[in-house]
Amino acid sequence: MTAERALTSDADASTPSAPTTGSDVTDQFMQSSGGYELVLSAVILGLIGLYIDRRIGTTPVFVLVLSFAGFVGAGASIYYRYRHRIDTLRAEAAALRREAERTAPSNQNRLGTEPSR
Repeated sequence: MTAERALTSDADASTPSAPTTGSDVTDQFMQSSGGYELVLSAVILGLIGLYIDRRIGTTPVFVLVLSFAGFVGAGASIYYRYRHRIDTLRAEAAALRREAERTAPSNQNRLGTEPSR
């Protein structure tokens, strides 16, 4: 038995580590789907391009253009989703910092000095 495991209580050990809400499951899926999105969007649009090329008779033109567009679009989607998530986390962290500053008494105030800002 490891020391970490020995320190946890029975209640903690029986708590499942899997997400319990639908939002948590969705967040985890969205975080792990970036690789699939990059590949599948290029492949699906490439297959559509292949169909168009065979119908029109322009061998690799639409395959290449649509595959590239799918790859670039998926990359942009991943990038903007990442940026949104980072902005959300920064806003949450700032709100938590403000709340902690507002509610926690300052150690400097206990010593009789003014807090530095």
